[in-house]
Amino acid sequence: MTQSCLQLNVSDPAVLVLLATCGFVLWVLMALGRYPNTRGYKWARLALFGCFFWLICPMFEASSQSAECARFWAEAAWPPIIVTISAWSFFIYEYATRKSVPLLVWAKCILITPIVVIVAANVSPLAEHFYIYVRPIDGSMARGYEFGHGSVFYFFMAFINLVLFSSLVLAVQAALKAPVVVRRFVEKLLIATAFPWLGNVAYLLADLTIMGLDPTPMLISLSAGVVIWLMLDKRWMDMKSIGRDYLYLNSRDPILFITDEGKLLDANPDAKRVFHLEGLSRSQGVVEHPQLGALVSQLGETGGDGDMRIIEAGGRKFSPRVNPLVLPHVGKRFGWLLTLMDVTAREEAAAKTRAADLAKSQFLSTITHELRTPLTVIKGSVQLMSRIKDKGDVESFERLLTLAETNAETLSRLVNDLLAVQRFENSEEDMKLDRIVLDDLVKGVADRVQQESRSKKIMIETHLPDLPLAVEGEKQGLEQVVENILSNAIKFSGDVVKIDITLDRDGDNARIRVTDDGHGIPEGVEEQVFGMFTQLDSSDTRMGGGSGIGMHISRRIVQRHSGSLSYESVLGEGTTFTVTLPLAAK
Repeated sequence: MTQSCLQLNVSDPAVLVLLATCGFVLWVLMALGRYPNTRGYKWARLALFGCFFWLICPMFEASSQSAECARFWAEAAWPPIIVTISAWSFFIYEYATRKSVPLLVWAKCILITPIVVIVAANVSPLAEHFYIYVRPIDGSMARGYEFGHGSVFYFFMAFINLVLFSSLVLAVQAALKAPVVVRRFVEKLLIATAFPWLGNVAYLLADLTIMGLDPTPMLISLSAGVVIWLMLDKRWMDMKSIGRDYLYLNSRDPILFITDEGKLLDANPDAKRVFHLEGLSRSQGVVEHPQLGALVSQLGETGGDGDMRIIEAGGRKFSPRVNPLVLPHVGKRFGWLLTLMDVTAREEAAAKTRAADLAKSQFLSTITHELRTPLTVIKGSVQLMSRIKDKGDVESFERLLTLAETNAETLSRLVNDLLAVQRFENSEEDMKLDRIVLDDLVKGVADRVQQESRSKKIMIETHLPDLPLAVEGEKQGLEQVVENILSNAIKFSGDVVKIDITLDRDGDNARIRVTDDGHGIPEGVEEQVFGMFTQLDSSDTRMGGGSGIGMHISRRIVQRHSGSLSYESVLGEGTTFTVTLPLAAK
């Protein structure tokens, strides 16, 4: 290359345009450096570097004084052309798909293909099929050099257009699949990618030029300009800004922008879905909205001061958080940012806490009553016994002694129930399994309960199977289950009690059914029946005593035996409790 090939004709308008474009590309490069977290950042920078060197080549080509120099610069432009087009496509790929370009792909396009095109254009036998001729353009209205393009040239041009077209397809796919927060950016990126591809196609097919030059590099620069415009609008390129938009658009908490006049400016998707705002235009007021109207009216009256009530919508509960929207340059409020924090879980937890506190209060009331009554009887009996011990009234003494013993047993059962609850909650005790014949257990418990219940007339009929049924378990625990069910049946029945106990086989299970003709149980109170420290009537004037933990313990014992405890009841007619236990292996 002679010295004349390095001369620039700065009086040529085309050269000045290219110089200005080079300066613009350098500015874009510096601006891009502010956003290193952008997806595909390294490929965008490489594309701009390639575009810069690509633009240098047509500047010197336009300033060439000979066909040889023009040919040299035309061939020298090909490596940066390949690098620019490939890197731009990789940038589109990584931004659109959020995947990295495979090593083999970028190595072929960025490292190997530029070398191949240089060899093909200069030293290989194919060189004569790249540019067939280069000659000056004659005529006063034309300038520069005319190139005769051969088959190799068109082969590489087809390669470039294929890469550009692939980027265009990726951009289209990304625009169709992109979430709302980045969709407008991808649409602009699609337009930017279409510019150089359409310009190159027009150059090849219609011989379209800009001041006699290939328009593709200048259109690449224009695409870079679109990109820098998008970068200056930080919402589309800056990851922090995109992250903020994601928080707004994808938040599970409804967010609304409302004017001082109570009109809707904007709302995130969750707000539109929960409060059905899709049909509400921005010019319409929110004051008439069934859920939001009262809150918006309160904002207008109080200016955001004071407590905001919980809002319920869509099966969820929201606590309002209000922030004024102020114009910074005048300090004047023009609206409100309304964030509705989802407090459904918190409110449910608070409700459960209140229910637990209530249950605790009820338990304390119940347990106090259950402790006070037998203690009062025991204390009174002992005091009377001490007074008559020297009077020789043996009958009265024995009656008082029996009364004290009975109430002491009541206290003992209550304490044992409390200890049993503690064991179940801490899971500290392992079961000691024995083979238990349920026929003997059921009959024994029924006989004992009938003998001990002297205050009522009780008839307990026991129906046993022809063949005995056996289970693996704890005898004491299963006896407690049957006794608790029978005690409940007696407690919530009239003065005359008729109870049927049926033991039978149900497949691989043994089934115990206890049926009474008592008052029955209302619907929807199963949690109270089997709850801990709960009773259907927890007042001090209830018809039956008890701590309210017997059925809870019974269900826990049955569950520890891999069985189930349930009931069926009709108010005024009676109740049937059913215990199901797996049969022991023969």
